[in-house]
Amino acid sequence: IASCLVGSEMCIRDRNNTLEDAFLNKDLIIEGFMDNPFLEKYYNNPDRYALNVELTFLTDRCRQLSNFNNQMNFFSSGLIADYDIFKSLVFAGVSLNEIDFNLFRDIFYFMTKDLFKSNLVIYLLQSSDQLLKNISKRGRSFEKTISRNYLDKINSAYLKHIKNNSDLNVVYIDVSDLDFVESDEDYAKLLFRVKNNLAESFKELPY
Repeated sequence: IASCLVGSEMCIRDRNNTLEDAFLNKDLIIEGFMDNPFLEKYYNNPDRYALNVELTFLTDRCRQLSNFNNQMNFFSSGLIADYDIFKSLVFAGVSLNEIDFNLFRDIFYFMTKDLFKSNLVIYLLQSSDQLLKNISKRGRSFEKTISRNYLDKINSAYLKHIKNNSDLNVVYIDVSDLDFVESDEDYAKLLFRVKNNLAESFKELPY
């Protein structure tokens, strides 16, 4: 089947059109994270709403990827998503208590068993300090509670998950010296690094 699924993980999303600019002529999935009705409530009361927010994200991500499963055909040039489905496990592992996480994990594996797996995951390595600056620039009041410690936990959880799943095909790209949210020059450098790293790692993108 002439198709591919490429996921990009950026810890906390900074600039949504990165993938669209880096990969032309591919179907694109952008996560509608602001559509989650529990997101703001979670930041205000994480213990109360953690399971709600993670299950809603999981459901939305599965729906997006399932739609691609159903619509895919032999002429498809592939799919680019700004997340991999394992993102749900990573964030849930940080956000949920042990009992809720065990429940979530069972639901996750049931809901994702028939989904396409990514041929390639692009992991953009960003510093927590820069992420905090970008979050501040977005100006969302409910995100003011996000701490460096929380971001460090998310990053560690991502790296642990990737390390424990050797079947994942991952390309790491360090962008910690770039402010590609505010600087067009840095954004151009980001796109160059993405394309350059892929060119070095693969003769061509997986199809």
